[in-house]
Amino acid sequence: MKQMPEKNCPHQTLMQEFLDSPKSPELAAQLHKHMAECESCRQEFAGFQQLFQSLDRVLRPPPLQPTPQQIANIKKTVVAKSDPKKTQSAQVPENLVAFFFKPFAIAGLILLTLGSFVFFKNQQGTGQLPVEQPLHASLDLAQNSVSLIFSSSTTSSAFEGENAINVAELKAIKPETSYQLPKDCSILLRSHENSILLSKKAKFALTTTSFELHNGEAHFKLSGPHQNFKLLAGPAEVSVIGTEFVIQNNDDQLTITLISGHILVKTKSGAIQQLVTPGQIQVRSDGTFFDSQPSAPEQSFPDKTHESVKPDNSKSSGDSGRKLENSF
Repeated sequence: MKQMPEKNCPHQTLMQEFLDSPKSPELAAQLHKHMAECESCRQEFAGFQQLFQSLDRVLRPPPLQPTPQQIANIKKTVVAKSDPKKTQSAQVPENLVAFFFKPFAIAGLILLTLGSFVFFKNQQGTGQLPVEQPLHASLDLAQNSVSLIFSSSTTSSAFEGENAINVAELKAIKPETSYQLPKDCSILLRSHENSILLSKKAKFALTTTSFELHNGEAHFKLSGPHQNFKLLAGPAEVSVIGTEFVIQNNDDQLTITLISGHILVKTKSGAIQQLVTPGQIQVRSDGTFFDSQPSAPEQSFPDKTHESVKPDNSKSSGDSGRKLENSF
């Protein structure tokens, strides 16, 4: 049963002091209980909402303070969880791992695919024309230790000092034969109609090289020692690498037409044969050489002896059919 309201309740003075300066929780609890019973105090302080807010704030239970024993137990628990031997580290969910790492995996796969495509593209030739019959490389000129050196110079100084050409340094891929040409040398390769021109470069339109391929005739202007070319002509194959190229031939003999300069042939015995123009130089399948049109005498001399030869710009016609004619 609620207490009847008093006109001048003694608690009103205490409430006014509490409103001005909140006191202890015990006093707040006492006043809160009195407000529920005293109608006069409720009417007197009905407009003072701050009183009730202060009462609620004071009566709100204070946060629990852990005891020293609880603090010690918490520390032990934290140390135990941080020890990798006693607990396992938190694992990231698999779906979260897939979300973050899947784009990187896709990007890596794309880069790997592009890199493989570029690598194999560089290994293949471009500008290919159809070849009716398969290529052969049964002729082994290297087994006879035969090397050909072409030079546009007509003086022996071309083989001395800085301009010396060492046969051992020629890039020969066994069982093929390596040929070396001077820089800025014009070459005409005449072959079958189904000749094919290959290059490891993306295009032939290079500033250092010009070429044509028409009805089996390939015209080269070599001015860059690092450009790669290859001429495939029926049973014969000619690889041009800068000013150096390799010939494989399956014909009965290889026909070489020299336009200018001279050709030095180093045989297995170490002797050097100097072949001069005009005339076609025939290379038999057994590796022997002969001049089909001997307009000038063939000379033999020791390894380090050379003679000057005056170039002849005339050119004789080459054999057709199964012969590969190279014009230098």
